[in-house]
Amino acid sequence: MRAWQWAKATCTDELVANILVHFAFRHRNNPRAIGPRESDAPHLFSGDHARFFGGSPEIIRLPDPGPVRYRTPLWTVHDSSFPSAEPSGWPESDVVWLRRFVPTQTATRPRRTLVGVHGIVQRGTGWFNWIAERVAPQGIEIVTVDSPFNYRRAPKGYFPGQLILGGDLGHQLNVTRQAVRDTWQVVRSLQAEGREVGLIGVSYGGFIALLTSLLAEQLALVVAVTPPVNTLKLLQEGGTLIRAVRMGLGKEPLDLDRLETIVRPLVPQHHRPKLAGERVHLHIAEFDRFVKAEHIRELSRRWNAPASDYPEGHYSVTMQPTIIEPLVNNLLATWNA
Repeated sequence: MRAWQWAKATCTDELVANILVHFAFRHRNNPRAIGPRESDAPHLFSGDHARFFGGSPEIIRLPDPGPVRYRTPLWTVHDSSFPSAEPSGWPESDVVWLRRFVPTQTATRPRRTLVGVHGIVQRGTGWFNWIAERVAPQGIEIVTVDSPFNYRRAPKGYFPGQLILGGDLGHQLNVTRQAVRDTWQVVRSLQAEGREVGLIGVSYGGFIALLTSLLAEQLALVVAVTPPVNTLKLLQEGGTLIRAVRMGLGKEPLDLDRLETIVRPLVPQHHRPKLAGERVHLHIAEFDRFVKAEHIRELSRRWNAPASDYPEGHYSVTMQPTIIEPLVNNLLATWNA
């Protein structure tokens, strides 16, 4: 049985990876993005966590929910947007888009919001629809945050997510910093409204959620599904999808010792979250071909964070409702503990 599960997961993940590399990350043969150089943005290359991310973002009044996009008996969906406080110079990407799933059954106290970040090559918020179906009856609102260059923040002519990986080192560092600071600002602004805030991210979004948990105070919980928690090791170990990262970085040989220092702020294992480890839950796809399961298990041990393993591949747990029920059951138990 396990051999069949491994074979199915491996074939599916490799097929999806090849489609992404050839049709998403090479879309229109767009040139790779060139980001800030070390002389222009020394904080990006400093290797220092505090210097890389900077101080707390300003608390803002988040925009009122826009017109109703659609509704179900359980929730109403609204879209809104505001300017990123960390402009990249790409106008479409410098607008932070939110999607709010407002439950029909509203809670009086405590008012709870789950801030969600999707995976790379995001083209919708379907995964969070499955989450909303289960948390809306509890009065929990979901606010999804589009990451830079993803979904509605993709510049015209580029595939969603193409420019997350399709750039040199300065660009990729800057994209990650902007994604974290945008998410952090949303968290702080919701907390200022008197809401309890939890974080949930899937794949790349799980990575952003974990990095945000190193900075944001008073989070209720964090859930990360198959997050790529050690990008340097992934570069060293290779894989089909990692080819997209290498294409963005360029053909020059990598100085791995120097790179290890530079990306240190982006490796959660080197840091501690602001909340207790037992309130962080990691979900692992045992046969994942994109993200090594052992990297996430290592983080689980270092943070003393609970983890759940599934005999699945990356695609199954991030693009299908395979683990939604146990994930939400655990999330609600943690929040109510």
